[in-house]
Amino acid sequence: MMGLIRLIILGALIYFAIRWIINKLKPPQPSPQVGPEAQSDRLAQCAQCGVWIPQRRSIQRADQHYCTERCADLGPKHGGDG
Repeated sequence: MMGLIRLIILGALIYFAIRWIINKLKPPQPSPQVGPEAQSDRLAQCAQCGVWIPQRRSIQRADQHYCTERCADLGPKHGGDG
């Protein structure tokens, strides 16, 4: 009975050692967000109301990002107006 338990433990140790070695030998996987898709997932803050939205969905005018046409029509919020 003790021989069977030792055999199971030894088998498990060998299994995990082989898995660890194989994992170390694999080349690193590239980051999933590499390329143009990564830029489109960035957030932009609306220059008028301050809401954060995905940059790809924002409305851009004069290097500013807006969440809606209404905010874009109002333009950027000025510091002392509010």
